[in-house]
Amino acid sequence: GVSGIQGGVTLNEIHLDFNDFAGSTIPNELYSFNRLRILTMDSSNVSGKINGVFNFLKNLQVFSANDNKLDGSLLQGGYLSTLSTLRLRNNSLTGTLPTSLNLFVSLSVLDLSRQKSDESPGLEGPLLEFSQMPNLKRLDLSDNSLSGPIPGFFLAGVDPDMFEYADLAENSLVSSIPVGLKSIFSKVYLQNNKITSVDQICESALKGSNLEFFGCDAILCSPGTYNYLGRSRSYDNPCEQCNISGGAQFFGSTSCEAPKELNPKDAIELIYSSCGGPNWISSTNWMSGNVPVCQWEGIQCSGDGSIVE
Repeated sequence: GVSGIQGGVTLNEIHLDFNDFAGSTIPNELYSFNRLRILTMDSSNVSGKINGVFNFLKNLQVFSANDNKLDGSLLQGGYLSTLSTLRLRNNSLTGTLPTSLNLFVSLSVLDLSRQKSDESPGLEGPLLEFSQMPNLKRLDLSDNSLSGPIPGFFLAGVDPDMFEYADLAENSLVSSIPVGLKSIFSKVYLQNNKITSVDQICESALKGSNLEFFGCDAILCSPGTYNYLGRSRSYDNPCEQCNISGGAQFFGSTSCEAPKELNPKDAIELIYSSCGGPNWISSTNWMSGNVPVCQWEGIQCSGDGSIVE
């Protein structure tokens, strides 16, 4: 525990990594350190919610709690203008990405990856734009259940020279890759999503580059092909043909496997991405992670919530 340290109210750094809090919540004693700038608790066997961190530690610049058992929704309604690093990899967070994340203008590192498990979908709903974050260098949202299209102004405010990567792999993102990502496309990882087109970005991003020879495979392997990276950028790892019927059905596949049977919601999302959903005249509530699919315009459900039309 941390009992006995309350007297150190002037502390500005606390590192509790690799301790064992036996599955208890983040100790309330930590919330009295209002001058705290850095708090790290990686692999410390803590559980519960993290709202207190953002409600009480208003000067926090770095919060890292990777590899724990933190759960619930993330940051609904709260934000820290001072926060530059937020690392919560491999926990059990659920719900949607709160729009308040767009207000974290000082963020340089955001890692919310690996929330998905056999018991939980992890983070769901739409991907945020993160378009007003000039300091952002690393973004990792991989291995969740984010869905819907990639926003047109995604990462529009980052510095292409300083930006390091955005990992969106292993989600359920659909539709095409916005042409606005052409200056950082080589730093954006999208393998194993449900991408159905790279036409918009392919020509503009590759023209005149040293990857032009590999064609659109340098963006993502085309449907029906695959390799372990989901894209080809060297002669040593071309995108290979998948000979399993229906295998590797989306851009960016890393394996050749028979497609899993789509549940009704996934099938509807695929219709949206394959039929120009973002350009539909009317698509109220479609792809809104916080709105039940039965409330999407044109969708009809039975009394038990099953999709019928």
